[in-house]
Amino acid sequence: MSTEEYDDEWTPITKEECTTLFEREVALLCPDALELLEKHGTTLTSYVVERFPDVYESVYVVARFEHTVLYFDDVEDEWGTGAVDDDGIIRRRGFYDSFWIALNVLERDANTYYAKR
Repeated sequence: MSTEEYDDEWTPITKEECTTLFEREVALLCPDALELLEKHGTTLTSYVVERFPDVYESVYVVARFEHTVLYFDDVEDEWGTGAVDDDGIIRRRGFYDSFWIALNVLERDANTYYAKR
């Protein structure tokens, strides 16, 4: 892939931009999904995600179940889940594109893919 194909103008999402995006997503949720969000939703909080070994970035988490969080990844431009390790860093990530899908698999991911060893 040539360097011309990359967007040199990328900047990290701000808390305000993420809040707006999150509010748009919440407005589209059905009652069952809203109930899930009520159960697991959290105040928009900044976490660190390990993108590659020794490469870290900030993301905003909007829901949490046990040690698994739902967050918006502004590099991938999609919603995903990830495990928060004991040091507070998100690792073992999964992407679902849709907020609704990521919300609906939050509990499953906590109990399967990201289960602590």
